[in-house]
Amino acid sequence: LVKIGDKTFLRLEDFKVTSGPDLYVYLSRSTQPTGDVKSLGDFIDLGLLKGTMGNQNYEIIRDIVDYKTVVIWCKRFGVLFTYAFMQ
Repeated sequence: LVKIGDKTFLRLEDFKVTSGPDLYVYLSRSTQPTGDVKSLGDFIDLGLLKGTMGNQNYEIIRDIVDYKTVVIWCKRFGVLFTYAFMQ
């Protein structure tokens, strides 16, 4: 997470993921997401993935206390692509 002025962003650095359709970036409270969307619990949708490689920023516009995991999720097919714990 990075702050720029009064805004907070999720920053993905040196990011690389397999290409897929309809990929979205979520923040989740779950520490063990699976292929079932219910495993994400309460999650925040940060929007469509901007690209499958490179550095990317996603603005966070609400409180993210207790959100620990970044999830890349395929909405179209309900598939977990990958996840990582925020530092």
